[in-house]
Amino acid sequence: MQKQFNLFMVLGFFVFFGIFVFLLTLLNPEKGLFVIASFYLSLSFAVFCLFSFLGYRFRRHSSNNEAHYSTIRMAMREAFLMAVFVDGLMLLGTLRLLTWWDAILLAATLFLLELYLQSAAISKKLRRDEDIIL
Repeated sequence: MQKQFNLFMVLGFFVFFGIFVFLLTLLNPEKGLFVIASFYLSLSFAVFCLFSFLGYRFRRHSSNNEAHYSTIRMAMREAFLMAVFVDGLMLLGTLRLLTWWDAILLAATLFLLELYLQSAAISKKLRRDEDIIL
């Protein structure tokens, strides 16, 4: 499972980064909404694949090379939040609304969302362990 995950994430990164470069070099953004939407979509998938692969590798290295399925789920969740952060910054920059405090507020919002998701997972695990004990 882990080798397939690594392969799909690396392959996905190269495919979506290639699409991103193609859109960046050959298409005119003034052509319409389809070009802009595909630009942001390819960027978000490339960032998602890259950070999910790097997050998984970092977690696996820091846990003494033990592979757990929970590390894949956690790496993918954090990669999704990083993709939302990068796309949010790019979108705000495109709309000329990006300032340093907006970037900090977006980062803080996504950080609080990550803390909420972690606490929900921990409480779900504790409730499951209580049901097993009782």
